[in-house]
Amino acid sequence: MVNKLIIYFDGASKGNPGLAGAGAYIEAEPFQEKYQFKLTKYLGRKTNNQAEYQGLILGLEKTLELLNDGLEINELLIKGDSQLVIEQILGNWRVKSQNLIDLYEKCIFLLNKITNFGVHYKAVHLRRNLNSKADELANEAILNRV
Repeated sequence: MVNKLIIYFDGASKGNPGLAGAGAYIEAEPFQEKYQFKLTKYLGRKTNNQAEYQGLILGLEKTLELLNDGLEINELLIKGDSQLVIEQILGNWRVKSQNLIDLYEKCIFLLNKITNFGVHYKAVHLRRNLNSKADELANEAILNRV
């Protein structure tokens, strides 16, 4: 039985804007290897904040896919080192940057779909050093262009 999924997300941009990548690491609680995922996406030229949002989108899309395939969870815990993304998806901060509005709206759309499965979500800001798995994946996406 899986009680909770945890998404760690991150984005990286070399130059800001520059070559960018997104990463997400997902694990189940209690831990089950079949619900452990490492996701990467090369983004081309983007800002760091765009890459951060793309990392979250990777994790949310995979979560929705798992729910559609029959996984039952009670909670989704979202963790990232981007305070901007965390505060915006929680509704605490407005989305002012035009280049983030579509990404924000996609996240909210995916979160609404996830909550339709009866899943509650929480989002917390992490210190950068506690987000190393997602950070490595975002940088791997840039390095390997995957």
